[in-house]
Amino acid sequence: MDGLQMLEKLRNDNWGKDASVVLLTNISDTNKIEEARKIGIQAYMLKAEWKMEQIVDQVKKIIHN
Repeated sequence: MDGLQMLEKLRNDNWGKDASVVLLTNISDTNKIEEARKIGIQAYMLKAEWKMEQIVDQVKKIIHN
């Protein structure tokens, strides 16, 4: 199962329908990014473009909003 399939399963669950989601991936396919945004994510982050500290900071910002 890939991340988008997991996201769809999460959104179909009562607990997961409103959960904050950050996709951390190496896939930069614009179609996949758009599909993920339609399903409902807070961020789509490409691993190659972010340092670990930046990822943690981004997740903290999302949690606190």
